[in-house]
Amino acid sequence: MNHTEIQERLDWLLAASKFRAQRAGIIGDLQIGDGQIVTLINFIDDIANSEEDLGEIKAVVAETTYTAGPLKLNLVVVKDGVIIFST
Repeated sequence: MNHTEIQERLDWLLAASKFRAQRAGIIGDLQIGDGQIVTLINFIDDIANSEEDLGEIKAVVAETTYTAGPLKLNLVVVKDGVIIFST
């Protein structure tokens, strides 16, 4: 999978996560992993450099979120029920 395909999948996933959060009344921003851009870049690089066929990319809530947010998410790649990569 190349960087463009990964970016498209992540864009859709994050847009859907943001939409669902807004529908649930959360108005704050999204925070991925520890909030550092390096973490997200390393996650994308891990996926791009993977030789094996990857399963799903999922967004998992990292901790309790209040209405004001932010919604803290961890991104994980899951294949056959096993986490392969995460932020």
